[in-house]
Amino acid sequence: MPGRWCSRPREVFILINELSSLSKALEQAGIVPSQSYREYIPLPNVSAKAPCIRIWVKGGHVVDFEAIDRELAMQLRKFGSNQASFPGLNLISLYRVTDESEKKLVAQCIEKPESIDVLRLRTLCRENAWEPHQSSRIKNCFSKTPKKMIELLDCAGIPKENLLNTLAAECASFANAQVLHESLTRAVFEKLEKKQDVGPALLILFQLGDASKPCKDDKRNISVFFDTDAYDTYGMYAASREFTAYLNTAFLQAERILMSGASEQADAFGEIYIPPKAPMPRVKLAAGFKSALYTMYDKQPCQSRYHNFDDKRDSYPLSAQHRVQFQAALNWLGGDAGNKGVTWLNTGKGEAVFAYPSSLPDVTLPFVQFFGRIDQSGTFRDISRSLLTTFNGISPKDKPESVQVFVLKKIDNGRTKILYSQSASADALMHAAENWEMACNDLPGFAAMKPSTPFPVNVAAIVNQVWRQNGESSTVSAMHPYEGIELFLHQAQHRLLLHELHILVQHGMPLFIHAGPLLHSGRKCNRVAQLEQILPVLSMLLFFSGNRKDDYMEATPYLMGQLLKASDELHALYCKVVRNNQIPPQLVGSALFVAASETPGRTLSQLSVRMAPYLSWAKQYRTKNEDSSGLAGWYLKVFEQIANKLATEYSVPMRWSDAQKAQLFIGYLASFPQAGEAG
Repeated sequence: MPGRWCSRPREVFILINELSSLSKALEQAGIVPSQSYREYIPLPNVSAKAPCIRIWVKGGHVVDFEAIDRELAMQLRKFGSNQASFPGLNLISLYRVTDESEKKLVAQCIEKPESIDVLRLRTLCRENAWEPHQSSRIKNCFSKTPKKMIELLDCAGIPKENLLNTLAAECASFANAQVLHESLTRAVFEKLEKKQDVGPALLILFQLGDASKPCKDDKRNISVFFDTDAYDTYGMYAASREFTAYLNTAFLQAERILMSGASEQADAFGEIYIPPKAPMPRVKLAAGFKSALYTMYDKQPCQSRYHNFDDKRDSYPLSAQHRVQFQAALNWLGGDAGNKGVTWLNTGKGEAVFAYPSSLPDVTLPFVQFFGRIDQSGTFRDISRSLLTTFNGISPKDKPESVQVFVLKKIDNGRTKILYSQSASADALMHAAENWEMACNDLPGFAAMKPSTPFPVNVAAIVNQVWRQNGESSTVSAMHPYEGIELFLHQAQHRLLLHELHILVQHGMPLFIHAGPLLHSGRKCNRVAQLEQILPVLSMLLFFSGNRKDDYMEATPYLMGQLLKASDELHALYCKVVRNNQIPPQLVGSALFVAASETPGRTLSQLSVRMAPYLSWAKQYRTKNEDSSGLAGWYLKVFEQIANKLATEYSVPMRWSDAQKAQLFIGYLASFPQAGEAG
């Protein structure tokens, strides 16, 4: 169900039901996806420009810091939210610098650490970037948040002596933001004096700000993670995969204990249900955005209208166990970057398609590769045939019955919606792939081109390209990438087929006008690759709307296109022989291409008039014993045969449909029939 996101949205139920079926498939396959406590969230993405910095503390002071390896940072989590969390949190730089010359000095120190003048840098520490707006948030990070974590560990039965308690005690003094600010400042300058970790040090120390903005609005978050050296006591560090897993297990155990007990209510799947106070969990997807199982803002009008829409008001009751279970299923499906091209694939910015079978056989079946590819390697033909071979090699009892496909799109930082959701039988999906290949290749031959089958998610990029007659183009958003998947799975949706065909005909016509004269005169055309993409999409839309090559190649629109092509080539030959190869930008056929597509009935008579001198020349020239005489005679023969057919055997309508215009386009670029087929 494409395109809805609020007011008791159906896609909410679709997504939860999909995750329920995925959970069952994982359970049947013996796969136990990792589960995460709802408030134990991943750290922000790490890059060279946005590192995660590990801050070592001892005795209530910062004693060292270093950048965390990206692989380790991806495995760590922090408890809380972006407003207040622990032991990972977001800090802003200690001081703000707005003077341009001073900002250049800081930038030079980053580029050339050996040139650092520590005394000069100290003079830049004038504007405290933390005062006063950071005090409350930092207090919560080091007091309320650790306290809540410790309470959960107590509930789970974890002994009091543990690494979290130790780390919280070491950091307790930082609840006073000024203490943390001074301690970090000392640690930074100790590093700078030694010229060690200069990049992270200056990142912590200075915010290169904008003087036109107030300090509280001019900030850049720095991801940090607090740690202490208690390895000898606990056998692990806080910034480790082991400690992260240890805390997560304890939090989940505490939640199960807190949510246990008698209740007369049942959730949507029949489990005992105690209404939780927290919203549905979120999953950080490797596609580049986050998705919640279901969220809705309390103040939406529908909340007061129907009184019980929000998850907090039990509009769709889901037990704590199912929340965690479905969150883990979604994380297994789309949270792992290693599953790109296996269970998920980006279809655009902030948008991804997911696909999984109803049962998981021993052999991997990356069904999403029917829709797109990870990189530029492999054609649709090769990839689809490989998948078909693998699928057919599975024993009937192990083959999945169905495949669930859905597309998620990020709307903004707080919302994600389902654009498309469909369950297809596995056999139907395989049949769809075969039909897609057949439909995209239901074309006549082309002398200078080799059209190739596009992947469904790439169809939108082809349709959205608006061409001009000079061969340049711009991009619009007339078609969404997921609609290519919809065409792939629902090839009989006549409305969608006609809509996309209409858009492609309008957007693509100028490219045919641009390329035709170049190709028909033997000149270089730089848009062959784009034509090789458009032609298969035209073929696919025609095929699925009931227009097959064997039929339309004998129809009026296609023959009209061939007649325009014959006109172009005969005109080009005339210019080569008579005009010393001075070929005009437009030839007779291309000059009448727009007229032929809009008013075909009048175009045929106009073409006869304009071609009269070139036909007369060809009749005389074909009798001469020159290099191009035979070619002139052949073009003349082709032109006369097609023209006679259109004049005597076919009726030329006053207007074409979009499907007929597409046939005209194809006929204009297609090769002529072989000599034996010309009649």
